[in-house]
Amino acid sequence: MGHIRGWWNSLPYADRPFFCAYRFFIWIAENIATFFGAWQYPNQTKAWSLI
Repeated sequence: MGHIRGWWNSLPYADRPFFCAYRFFIWIAENIATFFGAWQYPNQTKAWSLI
């Protein structure tokens, strides 16, 4: 069996902290948007409904 290298292992070591920070800030932005209802359809503003 051979070893399969993923894209994470092909990144230079110096790029990994930047990439982790980038993912963290995207995660924070998505949580803020969810808190303020950015992902709701107009018919879901009062109550949840299946789309």
